[in-house]
Amino acid sequence: MIGQTISHYRILEKLGEGGMGMVYKAQDLKLDRPVAIKLLSAAAKENKERFVQEARIAAGLNHPNILNVYDIDEQEGKLFFVSEFISGETQRTRLVNLKSGDGVVLQQAIDWTLQVASGLKAAHEKDIVHRDIKPENIMLTRDGLLKIMDFGIARLKRGADSSDTDALSGTLAYMSPEQVQGLVEDLRTDIWSLWAWCFTRCSPVSCLSGPSMRQPGFT
Repeated sequence: MIGQTISHYRILEKLGEGGMGMVYKAQDLKLDRPVAIKLLSAAAKENKERFVQEARIAAGLNHPNILNVYDIDEQEGKLFFVSEFISGETQRTRLVNLKSGDGVVLQQAIDWTLQVASGLKAAHEKDIVHRDIKPENIMLTRDGLLKIMDFGIARLKRGADSSDTDALSGTLAYMSPEQVQGLVEDLRTDIWSLWAWCFTRCSPVSCLSGPSMRQPGFT
């Protein structure tokens, strides 16, 4: 893919990959700016509806702490969406680097928490539950701004009488008890994950480091 052009986007380099596809840095040839392109992989074609939903949910949220999605398109059988390119690092990378130093300064930890909480508040006001808040899905820009990414398993808040037909989705160490058990989820699911992320940021161990999900390690 490197060096190829899709629509008016020239692929420059691979940034990473996930369950539904590859993410590349590209150059918007019309607006002359760097962008990120998420391309649905052939192996994940059955997730096309979810892929489109991810783009639509993110595009409908206009907030400084949420990744901006610009466009979605399909060219020569390749479905992709285009978002802002963030020059920075994920919170996971940042946390790994901090472990080798003096850790997170308290005021910095508070600021990061407030930023992510602000982004989640904007999503929750539209009844959107992210369902996968974790360090890998939070980018830190060079200007110190945090951006929530990857709404791939997000969904609209459901009523108490609705049932879950999806397979268990999320990241175990950051999943709320109701999410792990496959019960009805609401906005509190993200609040739990936010707390778990905060704990991980300030502690050398996971908040769920016990021998099982029924015996979480809070020490």
